[in-house]
Amino acid sequence: KALGAKSYMILIEFLVESIILCLIGGIIGMGLVYLTALGATSAMDFEFFLSRGNMILGASISISTGIIAGLIPAVLAARMVPVEAIRK
Repeated sequence: KALGAKSYMILIEFLVESIILCLIGGIIGMGLVYLTALGATSAMDFEFFLSRGNMILGASISISTGIIAGLIPAVLAARMVPVEAIRK
């Protein structure tokens, strides 16, 4: 705000950062699930797989988590007075 940013731009910046961080965590988690499924398939006679629908579901849950987790900090940051934000 001190440099001319509007409140909605600060809100969007915080939300995008939160979504990206949650997506990175979701991708790492899906990679671990995929590797675990490969290991379980080779160890057993039963086939485990990670379907495309489950990957899309995991990504959408990650995005939803990012929005929910980032909403309160984003709103608080957008409402801060610039001088108070610099002090903290």
